[in-house]
Amino acid sequence: MEVDNYQNKTNVLAQIPFPKFAMEWYGKNATDWGKLTDPPGAQQIPADLSEAFRDSVGLFYEWWPGDPEPRVTLGQKLVPISAVCDLVGKFTDGLPEDVFGRLYRDAMDTTRWDLKQELAASRTYATAAYCLRKLIEDKNTK
Repeated sequence: MEVDNYQNKTNVLAQIPFPKFAMEWYGKNATDWGKLTDPPGAQQIPADLSEAFRDSVGLFYEWWPGDPEPRVTLGQKLVPISAVCDLVGKFTDGLPEDVFGRLYRDAMDTTRWDLKQELAASRTYATAAYCLRKLIEDKNTK
């Protein structure tokens, strides 16, 4: 019975589209969820960078097109939220639920279903940073 449950879970997972971002990260041939491992040398995201990213997601939601890009404190510097995305992009740690919810539910509007699908499929800092960076680029062109 346990083997059947495992096979059912594996089959369900195989039906979820593999996110484009993950293909870029793991290579074009990486289409099997079961074969993914962290890239060599993967590190855990530092607490201050994690907090700066959480703040970036919140500030993005409150940012109006035409206003200057918001900045967050990282270390002792104020940095643009796009720079935080660039720094976070290499971390494959799981994304905290509150950050996922804020980005998925509040920051992404209905025009970016592609990003919603990628984030739902891969709830990591790297994917979230990629998605937020794309949203920042969208907002900067408005």
